[in-house]
Amino acid sequence: MREFGGLVAGLLIGFVIALAATIVAVLLFPFPDGFNPKSQADLANYYLNAPIATLGAIVAGRFLGALGGGWAAVAIGGRGWLAWVIGVILALYLLVEMSSIPHPLWMQIAGIVGPLLGAALAHRWAGRARRDAVDEEVPHDEVHEL
Repeated sequence: MREFGGLVAGLLIGFVIALAATIVAVLLFPFPDGFNPKSQADLANYYLNAPIATLGAIVAGRFLGALGGGWAAVAIGGRGWLAWVIGVILALYLLVEMSSIPHPLWMQIAGIVGPLLGAALAHRWAGRARRDAVDEEVPHDEVHEL
């Protein structure tokens, strides 16, 4: 049950971080007048013409989403593989998004590699933090202390 809770929390945290970064990026480079967010042509035009810093902020948010969500999932669920599940789900989500809306090639590559790299770091760092916490625990067995 802890694994499921960690997975749900990690997904929520990951998507919130990624969404927050996208919002910041759009604030840096606002949509043009007459932009229709439901139009794939308008979205494609936005992605193909936005400054690299704006697109970089979106990619960074996806990396940070997998890192933060993966770390939270491992910290709550207690299993290192949960970080990978978060990273793979975010990468698959982005793959679906990029298959329907054209993105620059570098953004397609970074959009898939970023969440997987974030998951790898979350797996490593959260796992290390859990091991360190376990190593530092002192048994509190009263019989042992006598």
